[in-house]
Amino acid sequence: MSRSGAWFAAAAAAAVFPFLASAARAVPASAAPPARAPRDLYDDLRRELDEARRVWDERYAAARTDGERERLCVEHPDALFVPRFAALAAEHPGDRIALRSLVFVAVHGDQGDQLAALGPLEQDFLDAPELALVCAAVRSTNPTAQAFLQHALDGSPYREVRGQACYSLAQVALEHNGGAVRGGTAQPARRAEELLEEVVSSYADLRHSRGTLGTAAESDLYELRELVPGKLAPDIAGEDVDGEPLRLSDYRGRVVVLVFWGDWSRDSRAAYAHELLLVKRMEGKPFALIGVNSDADRLALREAVGQKGLAWRSFWDGGGTTGPIATRWNVKHWPTVYVLDQEGTIRFKNLYGRELDRAVDGLLQEPPPRN
Repeated sequence: MSRSGAWFAAAAAAAVFPFLASAARAVPASAAPPARAPRDLYDDLRRELDEARRVWDERYAAARTDGERERLCVEHPDALFVPRFAALAAEHPGDRIALRSLVFVAVHGDQGDQLAALGPLEQDFLDAPELALVCAAVRSTNPTAQAFLQHALDGSPYREVRGQACYSLAQVALEHNGGAVRGGTAQPARRAEELLEEVVSSYADLRHSRGTLGTAAESDLYELRELVPGKLAPDIAGEDVDGEPLRLSDYRGRVVVLVFWGDWSRDSRAAYAHELLLVKRMEGKPFALIGVNSDADRLALREAVGQKGLAWRSFWDGGGTTGPIATRWNVKHWPTVYVLDQEGTIRFKNLYGRELDRAVDGLLQEPPPRN
């Protein structure tokens, strides 16, 4: 029943049964207040979240160590508020407030939260334009997530929802194929290519974090077709962190591990220990570890490199994650690792630890290139 209908019914009841009004006046002051409207509950929760975000931003800006920042990331209020938005949605199924709450859960929750939100979103709100945000956030290879995206692509009346679903399905296909460059099967790669071509032809103008869906899809197609095992790695020319000239092709004749990294990235920092051991073990062999760095502060990076003993050279990529080198190589995750043979051909991508060691050792066993 609508709010206006509920009011009308209450007024009619009071007119027909006058004793109800007198009984209401006799209710003790300690009686529970009337139920609040779902919209008011949602607005209160959003205001509470906004304040929590403001406090968190201040704490993060004041943090001085990587450890402090990592602990704060675990305590980010978006994740902490997910259960409360999920509960609000469960209390008001089918309501527009349930839609808005479920969108928050799907965008900010972990995979389990997201999957739990997709069912009621598909059942009650498949025709809602807000699903564009959800489709952009869903990248799980879970069958439930894939089915949701396919149904949104096939059934949504909104072009933006269909475009975001199409692009996310392409990302899922790439993930199924191990990035389409880590020895996966050909079928997911073909599926990804078809979906990306559909994005370029039908949804290229829609917004994306990297500009437009068309720009993002074209970069993915380049990676899918050119940055794969068996292809010659594109040359990189620039300067290193210290401002000295650096060119990737100068390392032909060596096995090269090319690492896109940043000291800001926890996963990059976690890889330092193994990289140091690898470089030490490869001393005297035709091998080089070359980095492409994405840190914002060049001076702070130099200090970190010195303190942590990262003696290998790194390209300076303009002070961010969207520098020209990372953009050309379509890097989305840090670290991203390519392994090149002595002729500069890409042989592996995103190997770590012992797998990376085995790949490097194997390439060093191959005959050196002919001059």
